[in-house]
Amino acid sequence: MITWTQKLMFDANGVPMTIHKSHGHLSVECDSCADEMTTDEQYTFEEFHEFVKAIRAEGWRVSKVDDEWRHTCPDCEGEES
Repeated sequence: MITWTQKLMFDANGVPMTIHKSHGHLSVECDSCADEMTTDEQYTFEEFHEFVKAIRAEGWRVSKVDDEWRHTCPDCEGEES
């Protein structure tokens, strides 16, 4: 099951964070609109690649632009195409 929320979180330096971990659950936040996807699965650090595969399977784009990782939700990905 996947849940969607809208919220924006910042790190200690005021930079928006796009991957969050809470109680073993990872979530990803869209860099364009701040929509967030969380799965019911718990992922360890070693399983991070499985989390990325899961969000890509849901239509998210994960890409590296210069030295920055970008995460784009399916709605925003559709707008950019």
